[in-house]
Amino acid sequence: MRDGFLRAMTYNIHGGRDPLNRPSLDGIAATIKAAEADLIGLQEVERRFRGRTDQAALLAAAVGRELRFAPALDRTPGEPGGAFGLAVLSRWPILRGSSHPLPSAGEPRILLSTLIAAPCGSLHFFTCHLGLSRDERRDQVEAIVRLVEGFPGPAVLAGDFNAPPEAAELAPLFTRWQEVQTACGLNEATFPAAAARIDFIFCPRSWRVLRAAVLPSPASDHRPVAADLVPA
Repeated sequence: MRDGFLRAMTYNIHGGRDPLNRPSLDGIAATIKAAEADLIGLQEVERRFRGRTDQAALLAAAVGRELRFAPALDRTPGEPGGAFGLAVLSRWPILRGSSHPLPSAGEPRILLSTLIAAPCGSLHFFTCHLGLSRDERRDQVEAIVRLVEGFPGPAVLAGDFNAPPEAAELAPLFTRWQEVQTACGLNEATFPAAAARIDFIFCPRSWRVLRAAVLPSPASDHRPVAADLVPA
């Protein structure tokens, strides 16, 4: 940790493509590296899903972070390849990680949990990518709350929630934890195509949010969110 804070980040990388669907993995890696985040939650990560590229491994190597990947979609279950899902990158050792299925009416959705050996002590870092329908998200949020509260100790939750802060189905998250843009009085869009704010980082209410920012990168159709957090 630098000066007593940790930097968390969430980034939907759009399968390694920019808003015009052009390959942009190098730009995504550069965006993550420039942010100098300690903990990064990534969504829409491919492992040989539409080609030969293991995006998770390449990004982890490019930015010098430990990796945990979890497939939400796997074209070849039990085989090494053809997977699409979530990843966590960490400056510090990842002690363990688990994939938790979420209620899904369409595309399968999961919560990726990791236990991080941070300098401030062990903490849980979660990432997710919620569904497209309101009812689906409501059920997924209920499941996430149960799962996160089932882990002892402090937790940070980061992801693409596919709904704005005022969405009723997200209320349990905003009630239990503080969201970093809200804590800093910001309301910047993270999905420029729809001028929507749908990517969030949540942390315990006992923590202090020093700063939060939406980073102006054109490498994906989403902009990453980063925040400096002071554990209690």
